Amino acid sequence: MLQRIDRVGIRGLIEYWLLDLDGNVVEHHDGHNLVTAVGDRMYLEQGANLAGAPGVATGMRLGTLATQPSKTGAGAAIGTYVAGSSKPFDAGYPLPSGTARLTYMCTWPAGVATTGSYITEVALTNEAGPSDYAGVEADTVARALLRPAVKKPFDRALVLAWHHDSYGT
Repeated sequence: MLQRIDRVGIRGLIEYWLLDLDGNVVEHHDGHNLVTAVGDRMYLEQGANLAGAPGVATGMRLGTLATQPSKTGAGAAIGTYVAGSSKPFDAGYPLPSGTARLTYMCTWPAGVATTGSYITEVALTNEAGPSDYAGVEADTVARALLRPAVKKPFDRALVLAWHHDSYGT
């Protein structure tokens, strides 16, 4: 007798906006992100209430390197960290939407995480509190490249929404 094998997982999407001082959208882009091996464990083991499960996602950080995201290794954490960019989620997030989507959101207001370089990468982190360092693979739930990259001048805010959708077949 043949058995049906269910395939389940998390699919990631990101949206990001650059806003002027009046809150008007100057740029809007979207793309995909990769849930890391730590993120896979977080969703699976937290859902099963297993002892020793990775902590839940708590915030985001930005970077300027363009290493391809990967489940493990160098692509599973921020490569070149933007100082001051480690932030907890905005109030009210994460936010469930229906039964299959979870949205995380962070806002970097004007004057925060401003760099002379393009912001090319973002990480969803599960560290206990925001720390001003690049982070490591062990505290990175998901990572994405921002395409196109964003130049964040001093007078612009950056808002990033991270959507994780569950899927199954």
